[in-house]
Amino acid sequence: MQVFYIFFKKSLMLHRRSFFAAMMSFGFPLVFFFLFALSPNGEKEILARIAIVDQSNGSPEYERFVDAVKYFQGVKVSNLKDFDDAKISRNLDEYSYVVVFNEGEDVAVDVYTHKDKYKSTKLVSNAIEQSFNSMQGLQSKLSVNYNTVESKKISQKEFALVGVLALALLQLAMYSTAMPLLQERGEGVMRVFKLLPISPLTMFLGDVSAKIVIGFVQVIVLLFLMVYIADISLPGSIAGLILAIFSSTLVMISIGYAIGGVLPNHHIGTHVITFTNLYMLFMGEIFTTVSNIEVLRPFVMINPVAYVSNLLRVVMYSSEGFLSVPGLLVGMLTFVLVSIMLVVCFFKYDTNNR
Repeated sequence: MQVFYIFFKKSLMLHRRSFFAAMMSFGFPLVFFFLFALSPNGEKEILARIAIVDQSNGSPEYERFVDAVKYFQGVKVSNLKDFDDAKISRNLDEYSYVVVFNEGEDVAVDVYTHKDKYKSTKLVSNAIEQSFNSMQGLQSKLSVNYNTVESKKISQKEFALVGVLALALLQLAMYSTAMPLLQERGEGVMRVFKLLPISPLTMFLGDVSAKIVIGFVQVIVLLFLMVYIADISLPGSIAGLILAIFSSTLVMISIGYAIGGVLPNHHIGTHVITFTNLYMLFMGEIFTTVSNIEVLRPFVMINPVAYVSNLLRVVMYSSEGFLSVPGLLVGMLTFVLVSIMLVVCFFKYDTNNR
């Protein structure tokens, strides 16, 4: 236990003393965080859009509502022809409200809106309510049903800020795990540890545990900033979020150990780590979705950061990832097992005999 604590403390001290590692693993993601957190959401036009579906064959109620709602400045009205219940959530990603006039002698109107995303759109809700109030003089009976729908699409700002969490873990793997390990091997530090009467497993567990703590601290700080600076809400299941953070951190650290343990020397390793970091950054769906592009999808499927970023978004916002949650977890477990296999089979304590 004492050996475990010594290596745990050693890893924390090295991270604190390494300005480059601290800047790359936390300072670099922090720059992107403030870049996206302080940027406008870009959804004001969507918030003021109403889609109207006429299934009442041009009833007087429909005509009266269309005429009434058009008087409100800032509200954009569109007629939606291709409509069914299965597309409600998708339509609400483009419109703040969908108003459906159903067929029948007594007109029934269904009003749909997202449960959380458009609570503050008073301009649109007031326009709808006042338009219905102006129709009270019509002879036919009018019933209005308000329905809320769960959103499966997150805003651009939410997408990017969750991506910053994955970016922080990527930088932790590359510049706080792989690079320091490669340097210690080149300087002969790992060979000295090998000569000591200690268990290699205990040594690595102490180091890995410290990296997991560092990863958790980074993500928790970023989550705190998301809530109190970017005004982003956290999911209801905090336990699910903690498990997602732990599994994501474990995946990235294991990959960092595999890269830092098998590269032949520091010169080659620096280039490989830089290239790998760029590949995982651009193909990891950190700031934009690329898995829907057929030619790029294979590169996304073999990128561990893509699994991490998608899992975090699914857990935090119930968004649709390029795989289901079990598929994402199986993929992440595969990366961990392959990394462990590489470390067990090919890890060397120095770079001299490569």
